Amino acid sequence: MRPLWLLALLAAQAAGPAPAVEGKLRYEAAAEGKAGRLLDELLGPRRARVFVEATLDESVTEETVERPAPEAGASDPPSLPGFQRRRTLAAKRRSAAEAPVRRVLVTLVADPSVPDAELRKAQAILWDALALDRERGDALRVARAPLGESWRKLWDSPRHRLLAAAAAGLAGLLLLPALLASRAWGRRREERRELRLEERRRSLQETVGPVLDVQASPAALPPPERAVELPAVNGGNLRLVARFLESRSGSAARWVLRSLQPDAAAALFRLLSDRLRAEAACEMAKAGAQPPPPAADLRKLSEDLDAFLQQEASGPALLEDLLARAPESMREEVIRSMRSQAPAAAERMAVELLRFEDLERADSSSLVFLAREVTSEELGLALQGCAEPLRERLLGALPDALKGGVLRRLRHGGGVPEEETLKARALILSRWRDLEAAGKVRLL
Repeated sequence: MRPLWLLALLAAQAAGPAPAVEGKLRYEAAAEGKAGRLLDELLGPRRARVFVEATLDESVTEETVERPAPEAGASDPPSLPGFQRRRTLAAKRRSAAEAPVRRVLVTLVADPSVPDAELRKAQAILWDALALDRERGDALRVARAPLGESWRKLWDSPRHRLLAAAAAGLAGLLLLPALLASRAWGRRREERRELRLEERRRSLQETVGPVLDVQASPAALPPPERAVELPAVNGGNLRLVARFLESRSGSAARWVLRSLQPDAAAALFRLLSDRLRAEAACEMAKAGAQPPPPAADLRKLSEDLDAFLQQEASGPALLEDLLARAPESMREEVIRSMRSQAPAAAERMAVELLRFEDLERADSSSLVFLAREVTSEELGLALQGCAEPLRERLLGALPDALKGGVLRRLRHGGGVPEEETLKARALILSRWRDLEAAGKVRLL
């Protein structure tokens, strides 16, 4: 009969490999799970995978101890010569599942979209997290492969594309009857709605029809008269329009103001006399309570205004514009010559002609507009020998940068010929007339 310790040793050797394989798989699964969670945090989900292959120490260490087998309630019998004592075998065994790691091989597969810098950082962190050791022979290999794009591979396959096209066609065939049925149902619903409306219309005609029969049919409305158009009015002839309206009523002024654009109407309203401005304001205030003037009167007013503008544009208005742009000495000479031949026209021209000293009656905003249109050189020449009040007003309207240049010109402008001063003033007055025609400046 075999000894008991030999049977125990054989049983231990037979059961040895199973715990070794189980320990290896358990170690690799734990390492892969830890590394996978770490990579998901570093690179994002499904952008990298880790495969771990571990080599463990599969040797088995055993220690066998023999001791006498005690019997319950009895002491050891005396030993006799030629007979062995009864003994018990006790084996102490350390399996491979508890053995140390001999070598670890880690393979890191990253998606091509992962940048190299992030991949190197993840590689260093993974080395420390898995406690890899180069002296032990551990290694970390890195490879790149597309991850999570299986649907693209399927789509690139001609067979799967054909299946997808067939599925789409089948879905279209299934939806087509439903679409046709929906359109037919919509048409039937619209027809039922039209029938209900027609029934209501007939019912209403049956109820109200006798009353409508006794009523006389309304007379045909006369065709609307063509709107009366105003002659071409712009910033250059607003003064002429204001002069034309002085001999007309407030109703005529209201119609002309209403026909203009807001900016042109405001400029013309400022050019009207106090009397005509008040009459036009009263007419506009009560315009909604009275009918508009007859079309014939408006047409006659438009024709008269057109004739007046054409006449003045080639005569007095042209002369006034030329004199306004000429030096002051030339203007005085022309008006003096006109007094002997056309006293009335000369007097009117002298009254209406703008002089440089008249700018003292301009408001502050008008002077600011004027200052933007001239240079410091022109103002410095024009203010030579000018009255002190006008000089102070013009200088007060200038910005600081322009005012400094004008003051320097005034300090060093001694001995300037009078012709240059008059020429500069005529230029400034010409700019003033352009701004006044545009409705941006005015005299108080």
